[in-house]
Amino acid sequence: MLAEAFDSFILDSDGVVYIGESLLPGVAETLEGLYTLGKEVVFITNDPYPSTGELVQRFRKKGLMVGERDVVAITRVMSRILVSRGVQSVYVLGSSGLREEIERAGLRVTVDKPQAVAVGYHPDLTLGEYTQAARMIAEGALFLGANRDCAYPTSTGLAPAAGAFIRTLEVATGKRAICAGKPSPFIFHEALSRFTKHARVAVVGDMPDIDMVGAHQVGLSGILISSTQPQFPSSRDYRIPQATIRTLGELFAENISYDPWVRPSHPWPETVAPAVGALIMDTHGKVCLVKRTDSGIWALPTGWVERGESTEEAVVREVREETGYEVAVKDLIGVYSLPEEMTVEYPDGRCVQCVTVCYFCEHIGGRGIPDGREVSECIFFPPDTLPEPMVNTHRHWIETVRGKFSDPPR
Repeated sequence: MLAEAFDSFILDSDGVVYIGESLLPGVAETLEGLYTLGKEVVFITNDPYPSTGELVQRFRKKGLMVGERDVVAITRVMSRILVSRGVQSVYVLGSSGLREEIERAGLRVTVDKPQAVAVGYHPDLTLGEYTQAARMIAEGALFLGANRDCAYPTSTGLAPAAGAFIRTLEVATGKRAICAGKPSPFIFHEALSRFTKHARVAVVGDMPDIDMVGAHQVGLSGILISSTQPQFPSSRDYRIPQATIRTLGELFAENISYDPWVRPSHPWPETVAPAVGALIMDTHGKVCLVKRTDSGIWALPTGWVERGESTEEAVVREVREETGYEVAVKDLIGVYSLPEEMTVEYPDGRCVQCVTVCYFCEHIGGRGIPDGREVSECIFFPPDTLPEPMVNTHRHWIETVRGKFSDPPR
């Protein structure tokens, strides 16, 4: 049974332990059984409202006698992120619980040129406060958000959550928030710090996109609470749980097995986006490669397709912008989307899986001046002496058409 397969459990709170003010059926008995077996249990929540103390009281009112070490409040995680970044002054856009945690960490809450803006949630926040926060973020304040949950259920329907307001500020400022809550790793690392080292840990949650993805991004197994078995398009999908159970009590069911989590070689992308690549050949049969400034890796010229652009227009523009060369598109090599090699992580935290249309192009002119921002060098290489390190996928694309170099596609 699952209860014996792991030493420690990270339990999502809302939807797994309770809903609203009510403890879910069988939860108290299940927790007692886990404690009897000597299992470690920590409760986490993406709720950006309560402080750690308030969260403890919330559990105790439901009959669960937990202490501060047993719960991880996202407001506490936010305060620790701020401290780790060397922040000393903060503008708080959120609850009294968030303010309490930030002040408890020794940070100064201020409206006068803060080093960071911490965005949680409070129903009485005003447009003026959001406007003030946007100006501070635009002027360079660290932008820290609670989570990306955009809505939460109420008795009268969905209501905007912290993520909706964070997204508003991102659009207004052009800056991307660091988010402390699930599926980001920060809250899981905080929970793991409460456990014995080398423990076998499972995350139990009810949301594949948040709980399972978050667990898998930090290398933990995920157990999904669901009345149905979810279906996903690929075996690489980070949302796939290692086991699915209908209630927390089924941790003790004898007939439920789990598949160990084997992490794919690629990170989990937030989005999938269209891109283009150019295999450019000169009159001597050499191939143009560029050296990426951020990684120092050699690659074919590549870039994103902009709105209103055809892929052929995009590849000509991208080559011109990156290298200064002019090219003519000759033929389609292929369309590629292998996640292991075509998922791109950016310094601001974005992660995008590319679907790349690769074209065979002929060099027809231009001075060959790299743009300096994304590309530091652009050089034509013989196809049998390609430089290292180089993007493996791009090496494959060159091999795909290498036999045609003497008779370029028309």
